[in-house]
Amino acid sequence: MRDYIHGEECIAFAVGGTGGHVLPALRIANNLPGEGRRILIGVGIEENPFVSQKEFSRFNVLGMNFSAGIFSGLYAIARGVKTAIKVLQKQKCTHVIGMGGFHSLPVLIAACYLRVPITLYEPNIIPGRVNKLFSFFSKRTLILFEEVKKQLFGKTKLLNLTMRSDNLNLPSKALLREEFGLDPDVTTILVFGGSKGAATMNKKISKILCGFKKEVQVIHLSGVSTKLKKLYELNGIKSYVATFLKEMNKAWKASDFAICRSGAGSIKEALIHHTPAMLIPYPHSMGDHQSHNAEFLEKVVGSAKVFEEKDFSEEEFCKSLDFFYDAKNRKQMQGKILKYLEMRKGEYIDSLLL
Repeated sequence: MRDYIHGEECIAFAVGGTGGHVLPALRIANNLPGEGRRILIGVGIEENPFVSQKEFSRFNVLGMNFSAGIFSGLYAIARGVKTAIKVLQKQKCTHVIGMGGFHSLPVLIAACYLRVPITLYEPNIIPGRVNKLFSFFSKRTLILFEEVKKQLFGKTKLLNLTMRSDNLNLPSKALLREEFGLDPDVTTILVFGGSKGAATMNKKISKILCGFKKEVQVIHLSGVSTKLKKLYELNGIKSYVATFLKEMNKAWKASDFAICRSGAGSIKEALIHHTPAMLIPYPHSMGDHQSHNAEFLEKVVGSAKVFEEKDFSEEEFCKSLDFFYDAKNRKQMQGKILKYLEMRKGEYIDSLLL
């Protein structure tokens, strides 16, 4: 049964200011059954470039982690909870879906105070602290990987990696590459560091690719600027460079392999598009969850190679670059992805009643 207040369904997504929080929320919001309202509420939501006020109503609340001090953190969270209570009441929210991270904390506390039912979304191998705590109070936690189930309280529901409405019947690799202004038959590498980019990663990887002796072309989503375009041009490498891309499915399909961080979204997309990946986990991720995600793709699935940023070796990276450049090696890794996906089960989000 759904939960209703005042007879109208309104589902609030507790999100943050990064693509990793908002993009999954938007996809779920657009695929949930029912015709009620959907709103976005959380810390930093006004700063997010992926959603506009026209698409979904969004409400910013104050909040922070405790890096600036425990008293500053508690004060900000308390103010955020007060605002969230007012928003949930005014919008007559019937359900809150928490997308994880401290960005969702004030909203989840407010929901518990108002006794509004909670569902959590946990896409990582290792659950975040907020989701782990609130899984005790939630109706269910939606997960993408079975491995996380034993680390959560209460009920869990394994989701399919894709939405039923997803259109993965995109044009061929060749046509997509032409759309990006690239050659249809040249080995193509997707490089990105998340929706806000990664300056260190941009510098290291672009330098290595410019010194690579084999013919490649690059789709590089830098997150901060497009200055890398000139660097690639000076080194005779065709490229498509942008700060970010909403239609990431096109970039994944156009590429032969990826060089990226190992956030949950990247891991999921690599599996969906059967794309081998060279992973450099973000070293400051909460609970080091990116390292666990990367290790899963490398050791359980067998379709990735992991490089830690703190002891990054250009020599080892270049050796692996040669390995990933070989089409036979990529085909073997794609076979391992397909084998993993054949064994995996999960429900579509649009078949669930919250």
